[in-house]
Amino acid sequence: MGNLGLPFNGKNVFSASEMTNENTKILFLTHVGAPGGAEYKMFTLCKDSKNRAEVLYFQEGPIKEELDKRGIKSTYFPMGDLAANFKRKSNLWEMILAVPAVFGAAFKLIKKTQNFDVIVCMSQKSFILAAITKIFIRKPVIWFMNDLVTPEHFSSYLVYIMTTFARFFADHVVLNSAASFDAWKKAGGISVKSSISYSGIDFDEIKAALGDADGIKDIRQKYSPDQRPLIGMFGRISDWKGQDVFIEAIAKVKDVRAVIVGGAMHEQKKYEEKLQKLSKDLGVSDRLTFVGHSMDAIKIMAACDVIVHASTEPEPFGRVVVEAMAVKKPVIATDAGGVKEIVVDGQTGVLVPRKDSTAIAKAISIYLEKPEWAAKVAAEGRHRAEEKFSADIMREQFSNILKLVQR
Repeated sequence: MGNLGLPFNGKNVFSASEMTNENTKILFLTHVGAPGGAEYKMFTLCKDSKNRAEVLYFQEGPIKEELDKRGIKSTYFPMGDLAANFKRKSNLWEMILAVPAVFGAAFKLIKKTQNFDVIVCMSQKSFILAAITKIFIRKPVIWFMNDLVTPEHFSSYLVYIMTTFARFFADHVVLNSAASFDAWKKAGGISVKSSISYSGIDFDEIKAALGDADGIKDIRQKYSPDQRPLIGMFGRISDWKGQDVFIEAIAKVKDVRAVIVGGAMHEQKKYEEKLQKLSKDLGVSDRLTFVGHSMDAIKIMAACDVIVHASTEPEPFGRVVVEAMAVKKPVIATDAGGVKEIVVDGQTGVLVPRKDSTAIAKAISIYLEKPEWAAKVAAEGRHRAEEKFSADIMREQFSNILKLVQR
């Protein structure tokens, strides 16, 4: 399972300070403008490296506010339209059309990468750009592959490009779950320079957010002024994240309020409009709030009674599930992909089939009808999150990888 030999437990022989050169300058790359699980992982990795880490992002959006909030140095690097609009499911012709724009962006990136010792990519587009720059500037490249490489997610052409580029230009590929690792190998990705590192949660940040009791109370009052149970769904709005299934479930549970926290980027705006229409058609628009991207997502989680994850395709990992467990909330999650490595069904949460709004509605009702059991599940979930998915484990693994690629 890779050279590190430590994909799950994070028990390294050396401490983080022993494993890395404190002067190593790290450039993180991501193409997104709205932070998702990969970007929050990046924020955590930057925390111990503020003076020697910088983030380069390729789309404007709320990511800038999140970086500034954390005191992380960043630069906006606009990509050409063809490169920016290139999608996972793009066909061969669309990929050919994007080649000049991709190479143009890569050549612009070369000058920036010269000032850093290691390049860390948090997305597919950023890795492809870094791989091209590596041809000209010999810097180690680490790629956090935060997706399941399957036909449901990627075109066969892009799978071939990613696995080939990884073979020749990636010094290390980091997968975010055993499910992702298995899919990577099945797709043709080599495993000899790959490892697994779960997305770790910074419990200091969780503690700080939960310490604002008045703020959480105000949020609760805002989204449930009549103090009905509040059900939450968190994450970027996307057609495979299952916000439509969540809305259908809420329509089947009477006397509750709900929030959908997360924004939609450009290509998902139409899906967001469909969700708004669905909420009206199902008669829940008066008790469902579309919050959009929020800097207070953890506090909103804390104000909720139940957290739902409803992805309609297998999730590579499921960071929001871990965050909900860390906030000590009972969770409901779809039984597929990396989520099965997070939730122990019936013990630290409830797993339901994909696209099954009835099962989600039933699980919500059971939690609300059995508050003592819900509290027990939430407590077990918190314990599992601390034990298996802490930021400390992830940082130690990242330190190992940095040491490895700089040999």
